This record gives sequence, structure tokens and C-alpha cells, in this order.
Amino acid sequence: MANSAGKTITIAEANRVLGSLANDTLSLLHRIRSAKLEFDQYTAANIAAFVSGGAPAGFAEDPDGNNMKSMLTDLAQLADIAEGTATLAVAKDFRAFVKKLVGFSCIG
Repeated sequence: MANSAGKTITIAEANRVLGSLANDTLSLLHRIRSAKLEFDQYTAANIAAFVSGGAPAGFAEDPDGNNMKSMLTDLAQLADIAEGTATLAVAKDFRAFVKKLVGFSCIG
């Protein structure tokens, strides 16, 4: 069947794209949970003291450590909602703290 733009999608393409999205989503939810469990062991001050190559990583307790902990709290809440174990009474932008940490994976 063709879409409104006239492109035909095969069942193989649909299976590949949708299966990949489903697997990626489940994997991401698991990674969020694992990271939250790991980082819950640290305070924002502990995170600021992380080292990179034997030297301080250059993080500050505020905002870096606090932003990291807030991001994981928000993502864990989003994972709870996605898994049906929690609800959200008031809408919020779960990307707020995530956006502050984009680029951190490039450090070190």
C-alpha cells in the first residue's frame, strides 16, 4: 500500500523499523534504570570529584552534579510512566535536564 506521497513500504521495512524502535526503547529503559541505580550511590559533590585520566574531570557540584542527578531522576520517572508503574498528574518537559547534558559524552 502506498502512502500519501506515493511511497510503498514493504512488510520487511515495517518490521525492521518498528522492531528496531521497540528494541531500542526497551534497551534504553533498561539503561536508564541501570544508570540511576549506579548514580544513586553518589551525591552531587561525589560526582564533582570524579576524575578523568587521573585528574579532576572539571565537574562542579552545582550545576553539573545536580544536573546529572536531576536528569536521571526525570528519566527514571519517564521510564516508570512508560512501563505503567507510575502516572504523571501535571505535564512536564522531561528533556529539560537532558538538554543541559548533551555533549557530556564527548568529554574524556
